[in-house]
Amino acid sequence: MGKPTVPSASRLAIESGQCIVGDVSFSGTVQVDGRIEGNLSANRVVVSPGAVVDGAVKGRSVYVDGTVNGAIDCGAISLASTASIKGDITYETMTIASGASIVGLCCDRNRMDEAKPAQETRTELPLLPFNKIKKAKTAIRPSPVEEARPAPRATPQAPMTMRAVWDAIQESDETALS
Repeated sequence: MGKPTVPSASRLAIESGQCIVGDVSFSGTVQVDGRIEGNLSANRVVVSPGAVVDGAVKGRSVYVDGTVNGAIDCGAISLASTASIKGDITYETMTIASGASIVGLCCDRNRMDEAKPAQETRTELPLLPFNKIKKAKTAIRPSPVEEARPAPRATPQAPMTMRAVWDAIQESDETALS
């Protein structure tokens, strides 16, 4: 009787309908067609459409066409149009197809050292309470030319678009800071 042999295949497949609870660490390629509830670490990771990984993913190469709910740390990452990521991504190279969804921060490992000094020297502007902004905006006096014009007739106002709201906020910020 000898030792049990492990096949030399360097591919692990989690089939559709299968769910693994716990951390998975593999030296080759892991193809996820089902679900993993735990952290996943492999040389190459492929998350297929409809597949879900609830945990951190670490790999030299990561391809996501499904869902990852956790941080991703990798060398190269490719996100297909149906990819959904909820977590931070640290990468060296990234490809994102139109339609992919990321809720989290994306950090280029090659530029992380450049970003640290900029964050340390960044100064925060003081936030003004809304009532101060409103008072500052109303303190502006119209020019004599504007005073001479007759007041426009009251018309029903159309609802403000998000762009109009944003422009109004930017305008009041500039007025309050001057």
